[in-house]
Amino acid sequence: MNKNDSIKSKLHDLFIEKSDKIDSWFKSNISNEEYPFYCSFDIRESDHKMAPVDANMFPAGFNNICQDDRDAMGELLDRCMNFKDLNFKNIGIFCENHKNNLYYWDNVHALKVLFEEKGFSVFILIPELVPEQLGLESASGHLVEFSKPVLKNSKVFVGEQELDFILINNDLSSDYDSWIKEASTKMLPPIEMGWNKRNKQSFFDHYNQVVEEFSDCIGIDKNHLSLETQTFNEFDINEKESLLKLSELAESLNDDLKSSYSQSGFDEKPYLFVKNNRGTYGLGVLEVTEPSDILSWNYKSRKKMKASKGGGGVSSVIVQEGIPTTLKADDSPAEAVIYLLGCGLAGGFLRTNKRKDSFDSLNAPGAVFERMCFSDYEFEKEDRSLENVYGIIARLGALALSREIREMLK
Repeated sequence: MNKNDSIKSKLHDLFIEKSDKIDSWFKSNISNEEYPFYCSFDIRESDHKMAPVDANMFPAGFNNICQDDRDAMGELLDRCMNFKDLNFKNIGIFCENHKNNLYYWDNVHALKVLFEEKGFSVFILIPELVPEQLGLESASGHLVEFSKPVLKNSKVFVGEQELDFILINNDLSSDYDSWIKEASTKMLPPIEMGWNKRNKQSFFDHYNQVVEEFSDCIGIDKNHLSLETQTFNEFDINEKESLLKLSELAESLNDDLKSSYSQSGFDEKPYLFVKNNRGTYGLGVLEVTEPSDILSWNYKSRKKMKASKGGGGVSSVIVQEGIPTTLKADDSPAEAVIYLLGCGLAGGFLRTNKRKDSFDSLNAPGAVFERMCFSDYEFEKEDRSLENVYGIIARLGALALSREIREMLK
Protein backbone atom coordinates (compact mmCIF):
# COMPACT_ATOMS: atom_id res chain seq x y z
CA MET A 1 0.00 0.00 0.00
CA ASN A 2 1.19 3.51 -0.81
CA LYS A 3 2.32 5.30 2.37
CA ASN A 4 0.75 8.51 1.08
CA ASP A 5 -2.73 6.97 0.74
CA SER A 6 -5.27 8.02 3.34
CA ILE A 7 -6.16 5.52 6.05
CA LYS A 8 -9.66 5.41 4.56
CA SER A 9 -8.27 4.40 1.17
CA LYS A 10 -5.99 1.77 2.73
CA LEU A 11 -8.87 0.28 4.70
CA HIS A 12 -11.07 0.37 1.60
CA ASP A 13 -8.53 -1.68 -0.35
CA LEU A 14 -8.17 -4.17 2.48
CA PHE A 15 -11.91 -4.48 3.07
CA ILE A 16 -12.45 -5.22 -0.63
CA GLU A 17 -9.66 -7.81 -0.65
CA LYS A 18 -11.07 -9.50 2.48
CA SER A 19 -14.78 -8.90 1.79
CA ASP A 20 -15.86 -12.55 1.89
CA LYS A 21 -13.95 -13.16 5.10
CA ILE A 22 -15.39 -9.99 6.66
CA ASP A 23 -18.97 -10.93 5.75
CA SER A 24 -18.47 -14.39 7.23
CA TRP A 25 -16.91 -12.94 10.38
CA PHE A 26 -19.83 -10.58 11.00
CA LYS A 27 -22.40 -13.33 10.41
CA SER A 28 -20.70 -15.59 12.95
CA ASN A 29 -20.53 -12.86 15.60
CA ILE A 30 -23.92 -11.14 15.38
CA SER A 31 -26.86 -12.15 17.55
CA ASN A 32 -30.24 -10.79 16.53
CA GLU A 33 -31.45 -10.60 20.14
CA GLU A 34 -28.94 -8.08 21.44
CA TYR A 35 -28.00 -6.30 18.21
CA PRO A 36 -29.16 -2.64 18.39
CA PHE A 37 -32.41 -1.73 16.64
CA TYR A 38 -30.69 1.50 15.62
CA CYS A 39 -27.58 3.42 16.64
CA SER A 40 -25.18 6.11 15.48
CA PHE A 41 -21.45 6.76 15.73
CA ASP A 42 -19.22 9.82 15.55
CA ILE A 43 -16.25 8.60 13.50
CA ARG A 44 -12.92 10.42 13.36
CA GLU A 45 -10.17 9.72 10.84
CA SER A 46 -6.53 10.78 10.99
CA ASP A 47 -3.49 9.85 8.90
CA HIS A 48 -3.23 6.52 10.70
CA LYS A 49 -6.52 5.74 12.40
CA MET A 50 -10.31 5.58 11.98
CA ALA A 51 -12.51 4.90 15.00
CA PRO A 52 -15.78 5.94 16.65
CA VAL A 53 -15.19 8.48 19.41
CA ASP A 54 -18.80 8.30 20.58
CA ALA A 55 -21.63 5.76 20.30
CA ASN A 56 -25.28 6.69 20.58
CA MET A 57 -27.76 3.96 21.48
CA PHE A 58 -30.77 6.33 21.15
CA PRO A 59 -29.83 8.44 18.12
CA ALA A 60 -31.49 11.71 17.20
CA GLY A 61 -30.65 13.63 14.02
CA PHE A 62 -32.46 11.46 11.46
CA ASN A 63 -33.68 14.72 9.94
CA ASN A 64 -30.08 15.51 8.95
CA ILE A 65 -29.79 12.40 6.77
CA CYS A 66 -30.35 13.24 3.12
CA GLN A 67 -33.79 12.55 1.68
CA ASP A 68 -32.59 9.93 -0.81
CA ASP A 69 -31.04 7.89 2.00
CA ARG A 70 -34.17 8.32 4.12
CA ASP A 71 -36.27 7.09 1.20
CA ALA A 72 -34.18 3.91 1.15
CA MET A 73 -34.69 3.25 4.89
CA GLY A 74 -38.01 1.49 4.37
CA GLU A 75 -36.24 -1.57 2.99
CA LEU A 76 -33.75 -1.43 5.86
CA LEU A 77 -36.64 -1.29 8.34
CA ASP A 78 -38.14 -4.44 6.82
CA ARG A 79 -34.80 -6.23 7.05
CA CYS A 80 -34.27 -5.03 10.61
CA MET A 81 -37.67 -6.30 11.75
CA ASN A 82 -37.15 -9.67 10.06
CA PHE A 83 -33.66 -9.97 11.54
CA LYS A 84 -34.92 -9.24 15.05
CA ASP A 85 -38.12 -11.28 14.53
CA LEU A 86 -40.40 -8.32 15.29
CA ASN A 87 -44.04 -8.22 14.32
CA PHE A 88 -46.03 -5.13 15.24
CA LYS A 89 -48.41 -2.57 13.79
CA ASN A 90 -48.98 0.07 16.49
CA ILE A 91 -45.91 1.76 17.89
CA GLY A 92 -45.05 4.54 20.29
CA ILE A 93 -41.91 6.66 20.02
CA PHE A 94 -40.78 7.57 23.55
CA CYS A 95 -39.11 10.95 23.10
CA GLU A 96 -37.03 13.45 24.97
CA ASN A 97 -38.76 16.28 26.83
CA HIS A 98 -37.13 18.81 24.47
CA LYS A 99 -40.17 20.99 23.93
CA ASN A 100 -37.95 24.00 23.20
CA ASN A 101 -35.51 22.19 20.89
CA LEU A 102 -37.49 22.40 17.70
CA TYR A 103 -34.79 20.67 15.63
CA TYR A 104 -35.14 17.58 17.80
CA TRP A 105 -38.78 17.35 16.72
CA ASP A 106 -37.69 17.35 13.07
CA ASN A 107 -35.84 14.15 14.00
CA VAL A 108 -38.99 12.72 15.61
CA HIS A 109 -41.02 13.64 12.54
CA ALA A 110 -38.51 11.85 10.30
CA LEU A 111 -38.79 8.69 12.41
CA LYS A 112 -42.59 8.92 12.43
CA VAL A 113 -42.70 9.23 8.64
CA LEU A 114 -40.34 6.24 8.27
CA PHE A 115 -42.76 3.98 10.16
CA GLU A 116 -45.95 5.46 8.73
CA GLU A 117 -44.75 4.92 5.17
CA LYS A 118 -44.49 1.21 6.01
CA GLY A 119 -48.09 1.16 7.21
CA PHE A 120 -47.59 1.47 10.97
CA SER A 121 -49.73 3.57 13.30
CA VAL A 122 -47.36 5.85 15.23
CA PHE A 123 -47.92 7.70 18.52
CA ILE A 124 -45.51 10.23 20.01
CA LEU A 125 -44.98 9.77 23.75
CA ILE A 126 -43.00 11.83 26.29
CA PRO A 127 -41.99 11.02 29.91
CA GLU A 128 -44.74 13.04 31.54
CA LEU A 129 -48.39 12.17 31.21
CA VAL A 130 -50.02 14.85 29.07
CA PRO A 131 -53.57 15.75 30.12
CA GLU A 132 -54.76 15.65 26.54
CA GLN A 133 -53.34 15.50 23.05
CA LEU A 134 -50.92 18.39 22.69
CA GLY A 135 -48.83 19.44 19.74
CA LEU A 136 -45.96 21.65 18.68
CA GLU A 137 -44.41 22.76 15.43
CA SER A 138 -40.91 21.54 14.62
CA ALA A 139 -38.16 23.78 13.22
CA SER A 140 -39.19 22.82 9.68
CA GLY A 141 -42.88 23.42 10.34
CA HIS A 142 -44.04 19.83 10.90
CA LEU A 143 -46.83 19.38 13.44
CA VAL A 144 -45.83 16.88 16.12
CA GLU A 145 -48.68 15.72 18.36
CA PHE A 146 -48.16 14.06 21.74
CA SER A 147 -50.41 11.21 22.79
CA LYS A 148 -51.42 10.30 26.33
CA PRO A 149 -50.37 6.74 27.24
CA VAL A 150 -52.51 4.73 29.66
CA LEU A 151 -51.32 1.59 31.46
CA LYS A 152 -53.73 -1.34 31.62
CA ASN A 153 -52.25 -4.41 33.29
CA SER A 154 -48.80 -2.99 32.47
CA LYS A 155 -49.66 -2.78 28.75
CA VAL A 156 -49.51 0.63 27.07
CA PHE A 157 -52.63 2.00 25.38
CA VAL A 158 -53.38 5.24 23.58
CA GLY A 159 -57.13 5.57 23.86
CA GLU A 160 -58.44 2.09 23.10
CA GLN A 161 -55.44 1.20 20.93
CA GLU A 162 -52.85 -1.11 22.51
CA LEU A 163 -49.25 -0.44 21.45
CA ASP A 164 -47.28 -3.45 20.22
CA PHE A 165 -43.89 -1.81 20.47
CA ILE A 166 -42.16 1.28 21.90
CA LEU A 167 -39.10 2.74 20.19
CA ILE A 168 -36.98 4.57 22.76
CA ASN A 169 -35.60 7.87 21.44
CA ASN A 170 -34.67 9.24 24.85
CA ASP A 171 -31.17 8.67 26.22
CA LEU A 172 -32.55 8.34 29.76
CA SER A 173 -29.86 10.51 31.31
CA SER A 174 -32.29 10.98 34.18
CA ASP A 175 -33.69 8.02 36.07
CA TYR A 176 -37.26 8.81 35.09
CA ASP A 177 -39.92 7.90 37.61
CA SER A 178 -42.52 7.72 34.89
CA TRP A 179 -45.05 5.39 33.33
CA ILE A 180 -42.35 3.89 31.06
CA LYS A 181 -40.78 1.99 33.98
CA GLU A 182 -44.05 0.19 34.71
CA ALA A 183 -44.76 -0.92 31.15
CA SER A 184 -44.17 -4.50 29.99
CA THR A 185 -44.69 -3.62 26.31
CA LYS A 186 -41.75 -4.59 24.06
CA MET A 187 -39.21 -1.73 24.02
CA LEU A 188 -36.02 -1.19 22.04
CA PRO A 189 -33.33 -0.22 22.72
CA PRO A 190 -33.59 -1.61 26.27
CA ILE A 191 -34.17 1.11 28.87
CA GLU A 192 -31.35 -0.48 30.90
CA MET A 193 -28.98 1.06 28.35
CA GLY A 194 -29.88 4.64 29.29
CA TRP A 195 -27.15 7.00 30.48
CA ASN A 196 -28.50 6.79 34.03
CA LYS A 197 -26.96 3.27 34.14
CA ARG A 198 -24.59 2.99 31.18
CA ASN A 199 -21.08 4.45 30.87
CA LYS A 200 -18.77 5.20 27.98
CA GLN A 201 -15.95 2.98 29.24
CA SER A 202 -18.11 -0.11 28.85
CA PHE A 203 -18.64 0.58 25.15
CA PHE A 204 -14.97 1.25 24.42
CA ASP A 205 -13.85 -1.86 26.32
CA HIS A 206 -16.15 -3.97 24.15
CA TYR A 207 -15.26 -2.03 21.00
CA ASN A 208 -11.51 -2.57 21.44
CA GLN A 209 -12.10 -6.30 22.04
CA VAL A 210 -14.19 -6.47 18.85
CA VAL A 211 -11.44 -4.63 16.96
CA GLU A 212 -8.79 -7.04 18.23
CA GLU A 213 -10.82 -10.04 17.02
CA PHE A 214 -11.63 -8.39 13.69
CA SER A 215 -8.02 -7.32 13.12
CA ASP A 216 -6.78 -10.87 13.78
CA CYS A 217 -9.31 -12.12 11.23
CA ILE A 218 -8.26 -9.85 8.37
CA GLY A 219 -4.57 -9.38 9.26
CA ILE A 220 -4.34 -5.71 10.19
CA ASP A 221 -2.67 -3.80 13.02
CA LYS A 222 -5.48 -3.23 15.54
CA ASN A 223 -4.08 0.24 16.28
CA HIS A 224 -5.57 1.45 12.99
CA LEU A 225 -9.09 0.93 14.41
CA SER A 226 -8.80 0.93 18.22
CA LEU A 227 -9.25 3.83 20.65
CA GLU A 228 -7.49 3.64 24.00
CA THR A 229 -9.66 4.69 26.93
CA GLN A 230 -9.28 4.53 30.72
CA THR A 231 -11.65 5.41 33.55
CA PHE A 232 -11.09 7.70 36.53
CA ASN A 233 -13.84 7.26 39.14
CA GLU A 234 -12.61 9.69 41.80
CA PHE A 235 -13.23 12.84 39.82
CA ASP A 236 -13.88 16.00 41.82
CA ILE A 237 -13.20 19.17 39.86
CA ASN A 238 -12.77 21.13 43.11
CA GLU A 239 -10.17 18.84 44.72
CA LYS A 240 -6.47 19.27 43.89
CA GLU A 241 -5.71 15.68 44.90
CA SER A 242 -8.32 14.41 42.45
CA LEU A 243 -6.86 16.47 39.60
CA LEU A 244 -3.35 15.29 40.49
CA LYS A 245 -4.40 11.64 40.27
CA LEU A 246 -6.20 12.34 37.00
CA SER A 247 -3.10 13.98 35.52
CA GLU A 248 -1.00 10.97 36.59
CA LEU A 249 -3.42 8.62 34.81
CA ALA A 250 -3.28 10.85 31.74
CA GLU A 251 0.53 10.82 31.83
CA SER A 252 0.58 7.02 32.00
CA LEU A 253 -1.84 6.67 29.07
CA ASN A 254 0.10 9.24 27.07
CA ASP A 255 3.33 7.25 27.58
CA ASP A 256 1.59 4.03 26.53
CA LEU A 257 0.33 5.71 23.36
CA LYS A 258 3.80 7.00 22.49
CA SER A 259 5.13 3.45 22.72
CA SER A 260 2.19 2.03 20.76
CA TYR A 261 2.51 4.64 18.02
CA SER A 262 6.23 3.94 17.70
CA GLN A 263 5.65 0.19 17.36
CA SER A 264 2.98 0.77 14.69
CA GLY A 265 5.06 3.34 12.80
CA PHE A 266 2.70 6.25 13.47
CA ASP A 267 4.62 9.50 13.12
CA GLU A 268 2.33 11.51 15.36
CA LYS A 269 2.34 12.94 18.86
CA PRO A 270 -0.54 11.58 20.95
CA TYR A 271 -3.00 13.82 22.75
CA LEU A 272 -5.99 13.13 24.96
CA PHE A 273 -9.54 14.04 25.89
CA VAL A 274 -11.14 13.98 29.30
CA LYS A 275 -14.87 13.19 28.98
CA ASN A 276 -17.78 12.69 31.32
CA ASN A 277 -18.15 8.90 31.56
CA ARG A 278 -21.91 9.28 31.18
CA GLY A 279 -21.92 12.39 29.08
CA THR A 280 -24.08 13.29 26.16
CA TYR A 281 -24.61 16.26 23.80
CA GLY A 282 -20.86 16.99 23.85
CA LEU A 283 -21.04 18.23 27.45
CA GLY A 284 -18.17 17.61 29.85
CA VAL A 285 -15.43 17.24 27.22
CA LEU A 286 -11.97 18.83 27.35
CA GLU A 287 -8.91 18.40 25.14
CA VAL A 288 -5.64 17.66 26.94
CA THR A 289 -2.52 18.46 24.92
CA GLU A 290 -0.19 17.77 27.84
CA PRO A 291 -1.26 15.75 30.93
CA SER A 292 0.09 18.47 33.21
CA ASP A 293 -2.49 20.88 31.72
CA ILE A 294 -5.10 19.23 33.94
CA LEU A 295 -3.47 20.81 37.01
CA SER A 296 -3.90 24.31 35.60
CA TRP A 297 -7.45 24.16 34.29
CA ASN A 298 -8.92 27.66 34.45
CA TYR A 299 -12.42 28.71 35.48
CA LYS A 300 -13.79 28.20 31.98
CA SER A 301 -12.37 24.67 31.77
CA ARG A 302 -13.62 23.78 35.24
CA LYS A 303 -17.08 25.07 34.40
CA LYS A 304 -17.12 22.99 31.22
CA MET A 305 -16.19 19.81 33.11
CA LYS A 306 -19.08 20.40 35.52
CA ALA A 307 -21.64 20.52 32.73
CA SER A 308 -23.95 17.54 32.33
CA LYS A 309 -27.41 16.93 30.93
CA GLY A 310 -29.91 17.41 33.73
CA GLY A 311 -27.33 19.13 35.91
CA GLY A 312 -26.37 16.00 37.83
CA GLY A 313 -22.67 16.83 37.97
CA VAL A 314 -19.67 14.71 36.94
CA SER A 315 -18.05 12.17 39.26
CA SER A 316 -16.56 9.70 36.76
CA VAL A 317 -14.57 10.56 33.64
CA ILE A 318 -12.69 8.74 30.93
CA VAL A 319 -9.28 9.70 29.61
CA GLN A 320 -9.28 8.92 25.92
CA GLU A 321 -6.88 8.92 22.99
CA GLY A 322 -7.54 11.81 20.63
CA ILE A 323 -7.81 11.45 16.85
CA PRO A 324 -6.94 14.63 14.90
CA THR A 325 -9.33 14.75 11.98
CA THR A 326 -7.98 14.97 8.44
CA LEU A 327 -11.51 15.27 7.05
CA LYS A 328 -12.62 18.71 5.91
CA ALA A 329 -15.79 20.29 4.54
CA ASP A 330 -15.74 23.85 3.21
CA ASP A 331 -12.25 24.26 4.72
CA SER A 332 -13.59 23.43 8.19
CA PRO A 333 -12.59 20.36 10.22
CA ALA A 334 -15.21 17.63 9.94
CA GLU A 335 -16.17 14.21 11.25
CA ALA A 336 -18.62 11.65 9.95
CA VAL A 337 -21.77 10.80 11.90
CA ILE A 338 -23.01 7.41 10.71
CA TYR A 339 -26.42 5.81 11.36
CA LEU A 340 -27.33 2.15 11.31
CA LEU A 341 -30.81 0.66 11.22
CA GLY A 342 -30.38 -2.94 12.26
CA CYS A 343 -27.32 -4.23 10.41
CA GLY A 344 -27.78 -1.79 7.53
CA LEU A 345 -26.05 1.50 6.78
CA ALA A 346 -28.90 4.00 6.96
CA GLY A 347 -26.99 7.19 6.12
CA GLY A 348 -25.19 9.99 7.85
CA PHE A 349 -23.85 13.50 7.61
CA LEU A 350 -20.71 15.51 8.28
CA ARG A 351 -20.44 17.52 11.48
CA THR A 352 -18.26 20.55 10.83
CA ASN A 353 -17.21 23.42 13.06
CA LYS A 354 -15.30 26.41 11.73
CA ARG A 355 -14.66 27.61 15.30
CA LYS A 356 -12.53 24.52 16.00
CA ASP A 357 -9.33 22.99 14.67
CA SER A 358 -8.56 19.43 13.66
CA PHE A 359 -7.67 18.39 17.21
CA ASP A 360 -10.82 19.70 18.93
CA SER A 361 -14.14 18.10 19.71
CA LEU A 362 -16.48 19.33 16.99
CA ASN A 363 -19.67 18.56 18.92
CA ALA A 364 -19.71 22.05 20.38
CA PRO A 365 -21.32 25.44 19.77
CA GLY A 366 -20.79 26.41 16.14
CA ALA A 367 -21.30 22.87 14.80
CA VAL A 368 -23.22 22.59 11.54
CA PHE A 369 -24.26 19.56 9.51
CA GLU A 370 -23.20 19.07 5.92
CA ARG A 371 -24.83 16.73 3.41
CA MET A 372 -23.26 13.30 3.01
CA CYS A 373 -25.68 11.34 0.88
CA PHE A 374 -24.45 7.79 0.34
CA SER A 375 -26.65 7.34 -2.70
CA ASP A 376 -24.73 10.17 -4.41
CA TYR A 377 -21.33 8.49 -4.30
CA GLU A 378 -19.88 6.81 -7.31
CA PHE A 379 -19.14 3.18 -6.61
CA GLU A 380 -15.62 1.88 -6.88
CA LYS A 381 -14.02 -1.54 -6.90
CA GLU A 382 -16.59 -4.29 -7.18
CA ASP A 383 -19.53 -1.97 -6.54
CA ARG A 384 -18.43 -0.97 -3.04
CA SER A 385 -18.21 2.73 -2.31
CA LEU A 386 -15.14 4.15 -0.60
CA GLU A 387 -17.51 5.66 1.96
CA ASN A 388 -18.68 2.18 2.98
CA VAL A 389 -15.53 2.04 5.10
CA TYR A 390 -17.65 4.06 7.53
CA GLY A 391 -20.23 1.30 7.37
CA ILE A 392 -17.75 -1.41 8.42
CA ILE A 393 -16.49 0.67 11.35
CA ALA A 394 -20.05 1.48 12.41
CA ARG A 395 -20.94 -2.23 12.27
CA LEU A 396 -17.95 -2.97 14.52
CA GLY A 397 -19.36 -0.36 16.89
CA ALA A 398 -22.83 -1.92 16.74
CA LEU A 399 -21.37 -5.33 17.53
CA ALA A 400 -19.66 -3.78 20.56
CA LEU A 401 -23.00 -2.29 21.62
CA SER A 402 -24.66 -5.70 21.30
CA ARG A 403 -22.08 -7.19 23.67
CA GLU A 404 -22.63 -4.29 26.03
CA ILE A 405 -26.39 -4.96 25.95
CA ARG A 406 -25.84 -8.66 26.62
CA GLU A 407 -23.61 -7.86 29.59
CA MET A 408 -26.05 -5.30 31.01
CA LEU A 409 -29.10 -7.56 30.72
CA LYS A 410 -27.64 -10.83 31.99
